Amino acid sequence: MLSTTKKTPSRRSKRKSRRIAKVKPRWKGHGYQRMCIARGFMQKFIGYFLDPGLGKTTLILQLYKMLKMHDKVKGMLVIAPIRVCHLVWPLETQKWSNFEHMKVNVMHGDKKDLWGNLDADIHVINPAGLPWLMDQLKGKRTTSWPFDMLTVDESTMFKNHESARFKMMKKLVPRFARRYILTGTPIPNGYMQLFGQMQIVDEGRSLGTKIGHYRYEYFRQYGNPQHKNFDLQIGAEKRINKKIAPFIIRLSAEDNLKLPPLIEN
Repeated sequence: MLSTTKKTPSRRSKRKSRRIAKVKPRWKGHGYQRMCIARGFMQKFIGYFLDPGLGKTTLILQLYKMLKMHDKVKGMLVIAPIRVCHLVWPLETQKWSNFEHMKVNVMHGDKKDLWGNLDADIHVINPAGLPWLMDQLKGKRTTSWPFDMLTVDESTMFKNHESARFKMMKKLVPRFARRYILTGTPIPNGYMQLFGQMQIVDEGRSLGTKIGHYRYEYFRQYGNPQHKNFDLQIGAEKRINKKIAPFIIRLSAEDNLKLPPLIEN
């Protein structure tokens, strides 16, 4: 007669199972992500216009890791929406085994600190914190800053070239040896909003440094002159895309994500 008594797991097997449970997955990346990283390694200024879901955060983490290993950067400043500061960058570094050694300093709240966290790899701040950051960096030589790589996560935060945050950013931009911007929707309301974002990337190399020149070159004004309504000139879209192409990687989720077949219920 067979016994139905269940075998009790030994302490050794329990410890082994706990160790297995604690092992974090290793980020490997898709082919398109590796392409983005390779280009970012070779090129100092890039706008990653990648659709949501294509893994912009992790590819930047891997890019930073490679640049750090080759002594090309010493630290990274990330400017992102407040929710992204708290819930994306710290969690992504802890999610993958090859990024968990990175220390993230979230500079938000009353206890935010820059100079007391010089051992951090990544310093994260939201646009509302830029005045505080500018005050912290005032009078300091760029060589003493703990970061020389800038990443703007969701660059449409700076789409308005007349905003105070854009004007502050424009002062910071030349101080960084490498600059990368991330967004899935670079022109939510038209090509006029591209001007400010490209200033962060290339300081006007592609679209010029003056908004007036940009408008004259690619737009026409209509309606009441006081309201400054503009639309694209005929053929301007292609001309703008050609100008920014050397500094941009544009990828769609439809072309790069392999999703299972759609099941209609």
